[in-house]
Amino acid sequence: MDYIKQSKLFPEEEKKRQKKIDSEKRRLNAIERKKDFEKDLKIHKLKELKPKKEYYTCPKCGLIMHWKVAWGRRDGCPRCNIKFKKEDIFELSE
Repeated sequence: MDYIKQSKLFPEEEKKRQKKIDSEKRRLNAIERKKDFEKDLKIHKLKELKPKKEYYTCPKCGLIMHWKVAWGRRDGCPRCNIKFKKEDIFELSE
């Protein structure tokens, strides 16, 4: 007589546990895809923005920066800490 060896003691619980693991992987994958989509959308919106001039001059201290540097440092000028507004750097066509 040939007997089949039982690999797991409780196969139903193992299936439930595996289902839970798979659903968690799918959830994390969906979150990752959403983050990538938002990042691509943000990059696309930045490509649509057209700067007024290639070089931005700080109105208070006169520091000259490339528009990408000024947009990246919109929390403040490195020299005088004045805040940059989107309207100061880009042409807004709304």
